[in-house]
Amino acid sequence: MEKVKPALIQIHVVTVDYAEGREKKYDSYGSGVIIDKRGYILTNHHVAGHPARLFCILSSKEELEAELVGTDALSDI
Repeated sequence: MEKVKPALIQIHVVTVDYAEGREKKYDSYGSGVIIDKRGYILTNHHVAGHPARLFCILSSKEELEAELVGTDALSDI
C-alpha cells in the first residue's frame, strides 16, 4: 500500500449553474490516480466531466489546480 499511496489523489471539482439570474457554485469530490511522471491523472467522467475548476489533492495534502485534457462519457473515463 505504501508504494501505491503517493499515486492516489482526491479530486475537488467546482461546477457552476445559472438559475433565475443567479450563479450557484457546487463542490464535489472524487478520486483518481496519477498515471505518468508528467502528472496526468485518470478518473471517471462522472467525477470531472463538466468542471468550472478542478483541483487535485495529493497524498501529501498539497492542492494543485488541474486542467481537463479529455473525457469520454460513454466509457465514463
